[in-house]
Amino acid sequence: MGKLLIDPKAMLVLTILGLFAGLLTCVGVQHFPLQSTEFFPFSGIIFALAFSLYSWWFECLHSPWRILSFFIASTAAFYIAMFAGALGIPLIRLFIEGGESNAENLKTSAVFFGGLFGTALVASARYLFLSNSQDHKALLRRLGLITSVGGVLGAAGFALGPSLGTAIWDLLQLLHFVAPSQSSMGGHSLDTASFFSMFVMWQTGIAPLLALLFPYSPISAETPSESSSPHPRKGPLSFPMWKKALAVAAFLFLVYFLIKGIRSERQIASLEAKTRKEVAQRYAEAPPLDNLPAVELLPPDKVLILHDIHGYVPVSASVQNYSPADPRPPLPSDAVPARSYIVVYEVTNSGQRFHSLEAAASVTQSPNAEWANYRMDHPIYGGPSTLSPPSVRKVSKYGNTIYVNTLSFKSATGRGSFCYAWPSGNFEVDLCLAEPADEEFLRQYLTLHPSSLN
Repeated sequence: MGKLLIDPKAMLVLTILGLFAGLLTCVGVQHFPLQSTEFFPFSGIIFALAFSLYSWWFECLHSPWRILSFFIASTAAFYIAMFAGALGIPLIRLFIEGGESNAENLKTSAVFFGGLFGTALVASARYLFLSNSQDHKALLRRLGLITSVGGVLGAAGFALGPSLGTAIWDLLQLLHFVAPSQSSMGGHSLDTASFFSMFVMWQTGIAPLLALLFPYSPISAETPSESSSPHPRKGPLSFPMWKKALAVAAFLFLVYFLIKGIRSERQIASLEAKTRKEVAQRYAEAPPLDNLPAVELLPPDKVLILHDIHGYVPVSASVQNYSPADPRPPLPSDAVPARSYIVVYEVTNSGQRFHSLEAAASVTQSPNAEWANYRMDHPIYGGPSTLSPPSVRKVSKYGNTIYVNTLSFKSATGRGSFCYAWPSGNFEVDLCLAEPADEEFLRQYLTLHPSSLN
């Protein structure tokens, strides 16, 4: 592999630098803009900056083009590593069995796969922009070694999230660098802990290896002297145009995704602002939420028709209670108590032994008539009065004004169905029929719950 000249002082400095860069990366992913999904792939910028400063300060590599080129390429490496890990998942699935039960193994394997690409890119950037030239065979062996180590460090670090990652999180919390409310490491935070340990392990281990396997020496980087001069001319080697082109390509790659991320973040912010405005408007239009009467519990047979209607048999009658959501939900309809009485009707096909769903009825009880009317006009799940507006209209049936929607329901038989809805006092009635001719359902429910719609 070639003789490696180990400088203990440089190895110690780079190990400490990698450790602090890893910890700073962990802090960065918890604060804007790195906590954003769009900007998270730019997390590699901290390690790239740390190693670039090392090369400038400790190795005295005072070439702005080379330093900047490594910084750009190393930052792009983490972005590309994430792409590689995602694209490698289908290939990894071929070697991992168990599906959902092995989800964590799949994630760790994807990190290993991405770590191989990311490490190879960072090492290549170090060699191309900040290192002396090497024999091709030695170069390939060293690239293979550091790439393998990088993949293992990344995967091992990610797998140690519940232990090492949690410890790092607790340390940063103690130093007030992360929010205390997230210290439980539950839910999504468990993945964050895995990234914490991955960042720290990879950067701590790879930083000294880069300098060890791809060294830079100002003396060996001297420009060969001209034949007329007895002494070599001091100074770094020239920076070829093709290397500059690589750096520019990496820069354009980052700029493209940076602009894309900024646009996406602005769209998300605009959508969130619009949503907040709509929620405020909905609450402004809603009836009062204070001093609402309790929703009386009624026997289902007082609210639903539980006998045969025109040959259809009621089955699966149920009652669902809705408690006010806390904290305040986006839809005011979720902020009040309610109770839904639901029944479906089946018919036995002539000469057949199976049943098929042909009709369904839902009667929702609100605290008062104001809320029943509001829920009808602002349904939680998109009821007949708002779903597919071109298909919704008011009709008069048996002396009552009700809504009809011809596109909002499909029966088990696959035939188009007609849905009717109307408020009745503090009740909201929804009735779906397989055929418009089956209006005996409608007549009987209108008799039981006369419409209060004007």
